[in-house]
Amino acid sequence: MTVSAAYLNSCTSEQSQTRIAFELKRLAKLMHLTSVDDIDWHRFDRATVVSLLSHPELKTRKAATQNFTLSVIKRLCEEASFAQLLPVARYLSIKRIPNFRSIRCPPPFSLTKTEILKMLQLCRQDGSLKGIRDAAILAVGFGCGLRRSEIAKLPMDNIDFSNHLVRIIGKGNRERIIGLSESVCNYLQQWLDRRGSTGTSYCFVPLAKGEKLITSRHLNDETIYLIVQTRSLTAIGRTITPHDLRRAFASHLLASNIDINTLRIVMGHSDISTTQIYDRRDELARITTVAQIALLP
Repeated sequence: MTVSAAYLNSCTSEQSQTRIAFELKRLAKLMHLTSVDDIDWHRFDRATVVSLLSHPELKTRKAATQNFTLSVIKRLCEEASFAQLLPVARYLSIKRIPNFRSIRCPPPFSLTKTEILKMLQLCRQDGSLKGIRDAAILAVGFGCGLRRSEIAKLPMDNIDFSNHLVRIIGKGNRERIIGLSESVCNYLQQWLDRRGSTGTSYCFVPLAKGEKLITSRHLNDETIYLIVQTRSLTAIGRTITPHDLRRAFASHLLASNIDINTLRIVMGHSDISTTQIYDRRDELARITTVAQIALLP
């Protein structure tokens, strides 16, 4: 068994396997290798890891994402050590590399409706099947507040166009039902009309060259992440993540005076304290109050 296979087999969930497999492919690409199993473990040491972590593509990520990459490298090295490919002393020196630290304030201003409309317009102007699919992904992300894993694994049968409802199986196998606005239904219907009902039961599937549908599997959540990032950077000049869409969904509902417990149910939170993190109305009011005070003549 290869080192990467041993690592993936140790993962407890399919979602973890998918995310880690995606990260391993990205690391292999950064090291100019076909696979991480091609690593020359005789030369792989702490300095190699430090150099890899300083790569511009990794340095621009958030600290939490950088730490995820570092944890993947450490676990991969642990499996290499178990396989006696990497000396224990070298593995321990890599294991002691400290995590990245940073303190970031979440953005006080949510993604605006104008910005999401620009992203949707970009997809429509694309004039391609990919554009129609990506617009539907953005629509359910912003219009329903779905997690990226929930978007990736959304079954077609769970969408009820007649009653404008969608059934979601979220974290902890918890089920919730969310209302679909007319516009979200339209974006979804446009995609499903082109996608058809063949292959897997999941709504969103990959596209091969020539816009050929790959209906044998659903999109993974990392691809959802990249789609949102790419579309937002092109449309509004800054990168947005799927969670930013979810955060904006919550912010706009709160701005419309929806009660916090209803939002908790819609977001799929088991604890209301998690939902309260999204409520930054008081903080925003304080920020705007300071801006209104004319300190300079």
